[in-house]
Amino acid sequence: MRIRALEGGLMRVLVIIGSQPRHLHVLSSLLDANLDLRVVVMQRESLIPMVPDGTSSHDSRNFLHHFATRAEVELGTFRTKEGDDILQNVEHLLVDESELDSARVCNFVSLEKDDVGVVFGSNIIKEPLLSILPRDTINVHLGLSPRYRGSATLFWPFYFLEPQYCGVTFHRLVPEPDAGSILHQLRTDLHQGDGIHDIGARSVVQATSALINLIAARPHGWNFHDQRFSGRNFLTRDFEPHHLRVIYDLYENRIVDAFLQGTLGNSMPRIIEA
Repeated sequence: MRIRALEGGLMRVLVIIGSQPRHLHVLSSLLDANLDLRVVVMQRESLIPMVPDGTSSHDSRNFLHHFATRAEVELGTFRTKEGDDILQNVEHLLVDESELDSARVCNFVSLEKDDVGVVFGSNIIKEPLLSILPRDTINVHLGLSPRYRGSATLFWPFYFLEPQYCGVTFHRLVPEPDAGSILHQLRTDLHQGDGIHDIGARSVVQATSALINLIAARPHGWNFHDQRFSGRNFLTRDFEPHHLRVIYDLYENRIVDAFLQGTLGNSMPRIIEA
């Protein structure tokens, strides 16, 4: 596939992205689509974070199991090159999270005129960087906005026993978290036997294919839809280790099975498709 702009040249895409395997999978796939990329990579935290101080022994075991399993599933799913190998032939900038809105990043972004921007897995982008991004910059949000905005938005549908509300939203980047007008959404496919991290990994795989298709359609115009309903914005600090008791103690990580068997209700989200 060779994705071209209306002028005939390769589509120029500015990508601001995280550094974890899921992010590198998306970046590698965009490169395979022969896009003309410029990339800012923000260093993300370890796949297995430290257990918060004061956590009980039981919740600590759940916490370590949860994140170790996430690392195992994602490393197994996203078999891609190391970041240095992916970026060796791409114009790029490596930054830590404190530099994301810095003059260094703004200068890099301003060097060239890009057709579109894609943001996935970075911190919230603020001024002055926000104003100099391409007009059509979309955020790839792992969650269905507006119902689930903010942080851990593929975890909270499991906690509230509605895994059918796991999905991905492609929306225009705005200052508020995940609140921009929506270009496209998808629901994550649910399979018997899925655990919470299977859904997370599959969401990224489905989002990657959809993202490439959306970029390919950009020369013909993108149509955005305002978010007209209220939802909840989850903060990083909202998640605590004891929340994992629902996933592992009550349901033994079989919440998807319970939904597919009809024991958790049958409501389905309404989504916007491009």
